[in-house]
Amino acid sequence: MRRSRGFTLLEVLIAFAILTVSLAAVYEVFASGARRSARLSERMPALALAEALLAEHVVRPLDTPSTQSGTKGPYRWTVTIAPSPTNAPDVLPVVTVTSDVSWGVASDSRRVTLRELAFARHVESAP
Repeated sequence: MRRSRGFTLLEVLIAFAILTVSLAAVYEVFASGARRSARLSERMPALALAEALLAEHVVRPLDTPSTQSGTKGPYRWTVTIAPSPTNAPDVLPVVTVTSDVSWGVASDSRRVTLRELAFARHVESAP
């Protein structure tokens, strides 16, 4: 009767296959977490910029439609003020203020858009 010392080649190969599959799964969990973290680190400053632009323009916007745009670092922004469809002639004018911030290249572009309704101030035209 022959005594076995150690593992057979087949047992070692199966153990390596199981280890490889396990390590691949663990790597995927960490890689997806890193991707989400990177996207969040881009999204948070964009959201802060969109909120700041919205707060700046919603204080007392004009009742005439307007659009402003610019860049700040890697972010491109646009603020649009448009009349709200809910306006009635006997009430204060309401406008929709939209703050849009985008970043990234065209093939992988990301965007944050915030909208808010605000009472507009009316500016009388000079005679």
